[in-house]
Parts: sequence; structure tokens; C-alpha cells
Amino acid sequence: MIYELKYYDETGEHLDINNSTLCAGSRYSSDKVPYVRWRGGELRVDWCGSGAAAPHLRARVVAP
Repeated sequence: MIYELKYYDETGEHLDINNSTLCAGSRYSSDKVPYVRWRGGELRVDWCGSGAAAPHLRARVVAP
């Protein structure tokens, strides 16, 4: 979320317009994993199963 704000501030563009960032380092107690995307002009956070696969899910490399 912080990187989205930084990226938007620097470029005026949003991340995750065509894909979703899979936040694999975080887990819910039911083993669901959050993902972040833009949809309908809003930044959304949703959950999927840890074993889920879909064309729109992508992992983002975290800068050191």
C-alpha cells in the first residue's frame, strides 16, 4: 500500500491496473492470502486461497 502511494506520487499512475499483486508474505488464520488491485476506480484488497492460481495474480518483488 505504501509503495502504491509512492509510485502514484512519483508517476501519477497506479500499480495493479491489469493484474493483482499477491501478498504471499501475509496469511489469514484460514490460510487465505490477500491480494491488491484496482477495480472500478478503487484500490481493493481481497482474499484467495493460498493454493489459488489465476492469470491476474502476480507477485511483486520487494525492493531492498
